[in-house]
Amino acid sequence: MDSNSYSVQLKAGIFLLIGLAAVFSLVVYFGRFSQWTEHSYPIIVRYTNANGLLKGADVLLAGARIGDVEEAPVILADMKAVQVRLRINGSVKIPKKSLFSIGSSGLLGDRFVTVSVSDDADLDDVLPPNSVVEGMREANIADLQRQVGEIMPKVERAVDNITQITETFKKDIFNKKGVADIQNSLANIAAASQQAEKAMADATVFVKKGNETMDSAKGAANDLKAFISNLRQHGVIFYRDTVKSSKK
Repeated sequence: MDSNSYSVQLKAGIFLLIGLAAVFSLVVYFGRFSQWTEHSYPIIVRYTNANGLLKGADVLLAGARIGDVEEAPVILADMKAVQVRLRINGSVKIPKKSLFSIGSSGLLGDRFVTVSVSDDADLDDVLPPNSVVEGMREANIADLQRQVGEIMPKVERAVDNITQITETFKKDIFNKKGVADIQNSLANIAAASQQAEKAMADATVFVKKGNETMDSAKGAANDLKAFISNLRQHGVIFYRDTVKSSKK
């Protein structure tokens, strides 16, 4: 093998190695195989509806990627919800007062998990690995349509009830007879109030007269007591008023 052929083969081998290294780098970058070597910890989130959330979906915090969905949603034993296992970068500590919701982006509606930290959250009180939290799914157009479909019958029934009440008022109350009845009721209330005031005044006069009568009776009793005391001391012939009556 001559030197020229060997040089050509060497150069071809170098270029091939460079190409393979570039392809490998792209695969690692876009395939996120670097996560295998990164330190991470799991967080388990329970959702009542995780429709469209797939394995490998992003986990975002304030728009920045902090992890991914490690496993596809798994149905719980009670068949009422699913749990999703998230893989969070070890350098990111999520406070306990955080909300894990499912959002969508793009024309195809790719699903992802977004983490929102509450304003009053303690940044030092974080979720430990393997924590189980309750998540929520962001409402989409289908959810809004379903909610509107559930609410509209209730709104229609409420409107019907209001209409019936209005018609009843118009028919039975806000007519000539109803207005006359209301006026009569108000007049009766006013007359009853006047009678009550007169009765209170009479009661006051009665109590006042009773007090005066009690005072007169008490004075008469004191006079009688003084008369008997004088009579006992001096007799009938020599009677004198030495003991005076006292009035309180």
